[in-house]
Amino acid sequence: MRLNFLSVFPIRRAILGLMRLNFLSVLQQAATAHAFARSRVMTLVAFSALLACAGAGAQTLDELRAAARNNHPAIKSARLGVDAAGKEVDAASARYLPSLSIVLEGGGKDLVAEPSRYLRLEQNVWDGGATAAGVDLAKQSAELARSRVPEQEQDIDLQVISAWQTLQSANGRVVVADRLLKLLSDHEAMMTRRVQSELSTQVELQLVQAQVMQAGLDRRKALLNASLAKLRLEQLTGIEGLRNTLSSPASEGVPDRFAAEAQAFQGTDWAALANRQPTVRRAEKELLAAQSRIETKRSELRPQLYARVDRGLGSGGTTAAFVGVRYSTGAGFAASSEVDALIARAASLEGARDAARLEVLQAMLNDANEIQENLQRYKSLVVLVESARQIHESYVRQFTAAKKSWLDVMNAMRELSQNEYALNDVQHNFFGLLKRLRVYAAQQP
Repeated sequence: MRLNFLSVFPIRRAILGLMRLNFLSVLQQAATAHAFARSRVMTLVAFSALLACAGAGAQTLDELRAAARNNHPAIKSARLGVDAAGKEVDAASARYLPSLSIVLEGGGKDLVAEPSRYLRLEQNVWDGGATAAGVDLAKQSAELARSRVPEQEQDIDLQVISAWQTLQSANGRVVVADRLLKLLSDHEAMMTRRVQSELSTQVELQLVQAQVMQAGLDRRKALLNASLAKLRLEQLTGIEGLRNTLSSPASEGVPDRFAAEAQAFQGTDWAALANRQPTVRRAEKELLAAQSRIETKRSELRPQLYARVDRGLGSGGTTAAFVGVRYSTGAGFAASSEVDALIARAASLEGARDAARLEVLQAMLNDANEIQENLQRYKSLVVLVESARQIHESYVRQFTAAKKSWLDVMNAMRELSQNEYALNDVQHNFFGLLKRLRVYAAQQP
């Protein structure tokens, strides 16, 4: 349908004014924008380098967590995704504006005729809500991108805490092994003298030497685990050489001091807290984005009303205005099938959101129950370690008085070793669980 509106609307004047645009000014603006974008990128790179240097002296858990948030690639990627999503919102909003294009067409009956050249300005008058749906989808995608940042931050936080707990436990095992080795060294020296004096057999000396060897192996394994934990922290924080500069962290004390805080978690509304976790919120944003995508695809099934103005660029070029209707069903009427596929996809994401909520809830409940169990085990092991130490000392005295065998002494020594290692592991596992629960509880409504 072609309508000549030149006698009614001053379209010619508008087109001629558009043709007189200062393209040099446009190019200068584009160059300025490019320079600004480049300077912004350089500033971000310099700022990231400054943050990395600032974390070089990290020694505490909080400092390591801050360095990981600044330097870890997954978190950086999530933050850049937020910037990209914001630009997509601007691009979607720009679809409300008219589009300007230069058209070159040829063909027809006379194949050697000069092709037609004209400037085209087109504006959608009504598009069945496609533009509005596209803007809403872009906004939902931006919200989804923003939700990925705290999810990545929490995930990295928990990994740093896990590596820190491993480092603390390994250092504690080294301390226990050193203490046991000193005690065993005294036993070995005593038994060596007794063997030389023919008061004891060589087998009894071999019993204590076997335990010395085992304690040495335990110490080397603990040192290896501490080294691997430092390496893991170096990878998470992005601080080069951290394994060489990170000193052995000080002991965090005894769980008894934090028993009240651990008990306070028993009154937590875990279901409500699970809904506030970043993983669940990200799954919820994915569902909302999928629902917006359904509406966007549905809008494509509706016809579009548009207005268009063409201005010939050749000599004697004319100006013509058009009003038209555009409707497309997609290849093989695929648009309707695509809507059905998106609806099924949204239903799948709804199930994924519920699964994520259950998984997070189960993880928090496991940690809450385990920390109570650890607290009780710690109290029991404190008693057991002290009891095993007294029994061992008593057996040593009784062995000297010929009332206990050396095998009894070594069995008591082995019992003491096992209880001390178990006490160390339970103690540091308690603090790791406490820190994890603090991370979960820090999520705001």
